[in-house]
Amino acid sequence: MKIKYFLPPSESKDALNEGIRFLSLNANSLLNEKISEIVTSPEQFFPHESFFIKLEDIASGKGLITAKSSGWQYLIRVSENEVFSLELHSDQEKKLFTFSGINFSKFNKSTIDFLEAKEASNEEANGNYRVATIVIPVLYVYAIWLRDTDTNKDIIIPLAPTHPKLRSGDPYLPDAFFKILEPEAKNILNLEETMLE
Repeated sequence: MKIKYFLPPSESKDALNEGIRFLSLNANSLLNEKISEIVTSPEQFFPHESFFIKLEDIASGKGLITAKSSGWQYLIRVSENEVFSLELHSDQEKKLFTFSGINFSKFNKSTIDFLEAKEASNEEANGNYRVATIVIPVLYVYAIWLRDTDTNKDIIIPLAPTHPKLRSGDPYLPDAFFKILEPEAKNILNLEETMLE
């Protein structure tokens, strides 16, 4: 399995520089080296696009084709157990990028641990994969989306903690993944409608 990292469009450079300036103003000595590396080699910090999917789209069976980009993330490991993300918000229609902040989510570490393990493994698998993430907050889902750049045979891996109907760390084909979540999404929407009556 070959995992590929792509940098966001060139229009995002100003937003990235803003984030780097923010870090430099708030950095301790541990971060100083990381900041200089982000400037010279941003591709080393696991850049990936983040997507969200509306509950209504999951409930209607549309699934992955409705995924919308919310921005880009760079993952920065400060220590064994501390990983934060530098996040850029994107407006796809206007091709605008803004620095949206620093995030200390627990999913940062699990994401980087998964990707580092895949890079270090000798696992034999077909396909070249572009890394992305999918976030579905209402269903408690944060997943790595490996987008097959050769055959479109994508893989989705939910990270722990996740929805109880999913197995964290297991790979799912998109159809199987959303087949599990579709009735769960319908249940939530039906409950919301009942509460409004």
